[in-house]
Amino acid sequence: MPPKVEVFSMSTCPHCQMLKSYLAEKGIAYENHDVGEDKAAYDLMKKMAPGIRTVPVIVLDDGAKILTGFERAELDAALTAR
Repeated sequence: MPPKVEVFSMSTCPHCQMLKSYLAEKGIAYENHDVGEDKAAYDLMKKMAPGIRTVPVIVLDDGAKILTGFERAELDAALTAR
């Protein structure tokens, strides 16, 4: 079963755009939350990833694993370690 992937991003963040393009290339479905446009999304990010205030934030399987930034190797390892 594929992981549940949530991405907290901002439309002006180049790393966020690279992450979303990478997920699309891999065929990985994700739910995007734009924290720059939606205060509720920012509040959800703070709840799911306490102490993290930078984007992108990747939340796998409702918080089982949380990644910050966009590192391909780290993301691939987290997706395959399930």
